[in-house]
Amino acid sequence: MKSFLKTTAVAALLSLPLAATAAETAVSDISVEADLSSIQNATAASVWANLPTDLESALAVQLSDQIAADGEDGAQIMIDITSVELASSFESVADLADSRISGDVVIERPGDQYDEAYNLTVSAEQAAVLLPAGSDIMLLAPGSTEFYTAMVGAFANNIAEKMQ
Repeated sequence: MKSFLKTTAVAALLSLPLAATAAETAVSDISVEADLSSIQNATAASVWANLPTDLESALAVQLSDQIAADGEDGAQIMIDITSVELASSFESVADLADSRISGDVVIERPGDQYDEAYNLTVSAEQAAVLLPAGSDIMLLAPGSTEFYTAMVGAFANNIAEKMQ
């Protein structure tokens, strides 16, 4: 038992510098690309037309205390949205959970800090926690402002958590 506790304590102590480094990483650039011409659903195309700009803004707000000063070296966050899928109004309410945003995320950190590259998919169910109080995601249309804002916010939250 003592051996386990010592091993756990050592592992915890060794992980502290990594956690501190990640939390202190300044962000110098956020870029989002999305080929929205590939969206076949006309409603999705019109509702989500400003997705790159809105996602950049949502992420910048969430990372506002980590934005690098001019000339300061910081992490570059690059996002390529690969898929936006919305349940249509003709589908059942249960299919709303099939709505999702997917994209490739690359975080290039300065110096010898580790870089990350991963695919991120956020579903409507994950975004439900970001809806205004009293809202029910199953009662919203996929084209509503509340739904859109929650989906963009959930995607940004996931990336911001990686930067904490």
